[in-house]
Amino acid sequence: SSGINAEYGHVSDYSSRLFYVHLPNYIETLMIYVVSLSGALAIFNAVPAFYLDGQHMLNAFLEFLIDQCGVRVRVGIVENVSFIIQLFATGLIAVNVVNAFIQVCVMYQ
Repeated sequence: SSGINAEYGHVSDYSSRLFYVHLPNYIETLMIYVVSLSGALAIFNAVPAFYLDGQHMLNAFLEFLIDQCGVRVRVGIVENVSFIIQLFATGLIAVNVVNAFIQVCVMYQ
């Protein structure tokens, strides 16, 4: 008989062929992937780029910051600063997507 002989007994190589025995492991792995994907999407959505929720978070933060500092600024300054930051963040995302696409194309060439 095959197996591992240990100091205090014998461990067999028996493994169940029934899929539902491993079902808890499959569910745990699925949940890990779901939580990881959900967290990654939440972090990505907080990036202050155009059409993401980070855009609104940035505007609220800039308005809060100006109110806390007590500085009076002209009407369009907050919007202009927000636009520049969003343009930069959107550009970084675009560069990373293009870079990933190029790396995939080179890898499968």
